[in-house]
Amino acid sequence: MLEDTFIKLGEHELYWRDRYEWLKENGYELRPRFRPGWVPSWQGNPKTLQIFCEDSWRPPHPYVMDATDVHPYEVDISRYFTSLGPSPANHCVAILDVLTPPNEPNIAILVTPLLRAYDRPRFDSIGEAVEYFRQIFESSSVNYQALCSSASSSATVKSSSSSTRASSSVSASASQPAQTGFVKTSGTRFTLNGSLFTVVGSNSYWPALLGYNAADINQAFADITNSGATVTRTMGFNEVTSASGIYFHLWNGKTATVNTGANGLGAFDTLA
Repeated sequence: MLEDTFIKLGEHELYWRDRYEWLKENGYELRPRFRPGWVPSWQGNPKTLQIFCEDSWRPPHPYVMDATDVHPYEVDISRYFTSLGPSPANHCVAILDVLTPPNEPNIAILVTPLLRAYDRPRFDSIGEAVEYFRQIFESSSVNYQALCSSASSSATVKSSSSSTRASSSVSASASQPAQTGFVKTSGTRFTLNGSLFTVVGSNSYWPALLGYNAADINQAFADITNSGATVTRTMGFNEVTSASGIYFHLWNGKTATVNTGANGLGAFDTLA
């Protein structure tokens, strides 16, 4: 029955119900739904729809609250980014508190500010969507460099007592590389001109399909670079059954003809 759907607690909800009192003692009170002995607020009032009652709400994703089986360093990493303090480039969610339930030493509950979905409210313009991705690229790049800087600093301290040369080598690897040459691999990392290279980017399939001239394409990639991206991937695909605009393949029944003209592969050549 629909009634049972709202009343019966799920498996992950039972976890929070069983820890309701302990969390309250630590200053965090969960919704009435998780209170031991909870009685639904809509019972006894036939005019009330369960779906509109706060205590009918069920967590859309159980792991939003349940922090079991997470990365062993998640708490340390979260605390580290919180310790960096507020910054226009630090978009990580701050950790307000870390709780360890009684008799569960391997479980950590991270307390964060109240969050909402990235697209609520919805984007009203393309500019807002672009700004969202700019912040994602910026945060990924800055935070990765911060982790590498922290790791390099630790390595430098450990190496300085035995070898000055080793210390200077670690420091040099963290310097910003000149954006020339080819990206290569070194162990589990990428390098550019011998220095650490951070990969931050996305797909950009659209420049070749919009009829951009060389100047417009250069500006598009300059904007992508200024957003904090270091890598972008583009693709040449556009199959049509009627020749119009920019296209690469024209299908006539079962036969495909490659368009090598200025509005075909010529446009992709300009992009490349």
